[in-house]
Amino acid sequence: MASRWLVLAGLVLSRIAFAFQFQALAVVAPGFVAQFSLDGLAVGTLVGLYMMPGLFLAIPGGVLSQWVGERRFLIVCLALMTAGGLICGFAGGYWSMWAGRLASGVGAIGMNVVMAKIVIDWFHDKEISTAMALFLTGYPAASQSRSSRWARWLPRWVGRTPFSSLPCWPSPP
Repeated sequence: MASRWLVLAGLVLSRIAFAFQFQALAVVAPGFVAQFSLDGLAVGTLVGLYMMPGLFLAIPGGVLSQWVGERRFLIVCLALMTAGGLICGFAGGYWSMWAGRLASGVGAIGMNVVMAKIVIDWFHDKEISTAMALFLTGYPAASQSRSSRWARWLPRWVGRTPFSSLPCWPSPP
């Protein structure tokens, strides 16, 4: 019984990482634009690349997860999110950031398709409402912390270190 709640905690943390990775680019955009000489269209494209795979991969991802197994599928998706963040972290230009955001997005979309199903499979009766509420709260909680706190401390970090949960991270000027 306790292991189900630990799995749920892992799913919530994964969903928080998804929200951080998706939205961090907007917080650091001003420094990012200056550092890489990009315009608003390029930054908007990088933001959109994260969710674009969902248009094409959500349904096939659900089928693939059933075929290879949900646990393996989630591990691969989290690895893609991390790899995409690392690619962005060490990116030297726009196209490598493009590839990193796309890889992260593929992992994030696949992960989110399967995580909701796992919550439904593992929790029943009276627990399903609580479990689903906790699971779904991860994204808005991360979004609110992003908007209220990140703008103050993200630009102050030195270098490109926290890439397992953040997308393209500009070094301070």
